[in-house]
Amino acid sequence: MSSNSTEATPVTMSNLPPEIIQNIFRHIHPRHVLKFCQLSKSFQEVLASSYFHSLSLKTLLLQSPQQVQCTSTTKPDALDTLFLTNLSPHFQTLYTQWTLSSLSALIWSNAFTHPAMIPPSLSTCSMLHFLCLDKNNLHGSIPDSLGTLRNLYFLDVHENNLTGGFPASLCGVLSLQRLYLDANQLSGPLPREIGKLVNLQFLSVSRNRFSGEIPREVGGCVSLRNVDLSGNLFEGEVPWEAFAGLMKLDHLNLGGNQGLVGRVDVHVFRELSFLGVKGTSVCVEDGGKANCKVDV
Repeated sequence: MSSNSTEATPVTMSNLPPEIIQNIFRHIHPRHVLKFCQLSKSFQEVLASSYFHSLSLKTLLLQSPQQVQCTSTTKPDALDTLFLTNLSPHFQTLYTQWTLSSLSALIWSNAFTHPAMIPPSLSTCSMLHFLCLDKNNLHGSIPDSLGTLRNLYFLDVHENNLTGGFPASLCGVLSLQRLYLDANQLSGPLPREIGKLVNLQFLSVSRNRFSGEIPREVGGCVSLRNVDLSGNLFEGEVPWEAFAGLMKLDHLNLGGNQGLVGRVDVHVFRELSFLGVKGTSVCVEDGGKANCKVDV
């Protein structure tokens, strides 16, 4: 009998046992590990698995300074930056569950320089009251999944490069009091479901590319105090009756929407102190109402 028949199969990179691959690559930073999927099919199967992502992230967290459980964060650390800008969706989901899920306030304003997208996994932070991601060079769309944050009071994503539409799912966040989407590249109509936001006090969607008619359903937002729809592509008749029915409305800016038309007497507003219609085809009759500034 030939001695060759009893020899063991030589171990190569392509036939390493999955356990060996996992134990080697768990010590490589998640930012770099996925490129090794190209080494072989077995590497791809192991390194792309949710189990390996869990193992890798757990190793990374254990190597990092111990994180104190807290309810708010205003300054992202190196791991937070990695989470937003470099991790794959699998890693992002795990990181959110393990380190962010207990937060009531996530305030990362003007904190990142590298382009990133809003992780859909933030929807698992069910205790969030405040979510601020403004001025971060974010791109992509606003995830529909944020509509599951039923305790959210404050959402601010202004001054990014976000595209897509106004997520109708946000209209289901009935706790929402302040919503700032201004200075992005958002487009399409405002959803008629917006009238469900009965606790909304501040709405700013200025300097985007929203279009179509302003929905009359905005009159359902009975707590509105400040509305800024300026610098968009809205057109048609302004739903003055809807706005006039908002008893707490103090500031209304419709300026820069060239397609808006109509006529309004400012006396129909009870508390209004500012009305902006500059750059529209709206005619305003103020009748000498001294306590309302009109920008035409």
